Amino acid sequence: MLFMRYEHRRTPVILTRFRERLRRSRSQRQPTWRKDLRLRNSRHRSALSMRIEFGVLLVLYMLVLGGIVHGMVSAPANAHPGGLAKDGCHNDRKNGGRHCHRAPPASQLAATASQGGVYFRNCDAARKAGAAPVKRGQPGYGVHLDRDRDGIGCE
Repeated sequence: MLFMRYEHRRTPVILTRFRERLRRSRSQRQPTWRKDLRLRNSRHRSALSMRIEFGVLLVLYMLVLGGIVHGMVSAPANAHPGGLAKDGCHNDRKNGGRHCHRAPPASQLAATASQGGVYFRNCDAARKAGAAPVKRGQPGYGVHLDRDRDGIGCE
């Protein structure tokens, strides 16, 4: 029953002992530094450990690449330091004007929509009626006419 015992790779013990003797005879002929290199060589590592190592390196690479891309994409979004007023607008010191980043509150939109019975579908309709440019608070003003949300539609 001693010879019927199997190891991890399902090779009989006799073959394993023969391989060990063959290895010993080869290692006696080779210097020890070469033996160390042979053990560290990737051909002698198991396929599972190589797959795990590749997966870990791939995940790390993707995390680094994702961080770089995120930093490049989110940098332009932080162009303004803040300081927005209640209506979502602030003064532009470089250009000398005032511009908005958010839409006006819903209550203000409802008030402007209910003020008059005039409605312009687009800026062409407002120009044909002779009402362009339409300012906030005037009949016919709508947020859909004001692209830059500065209070003046159909500029």
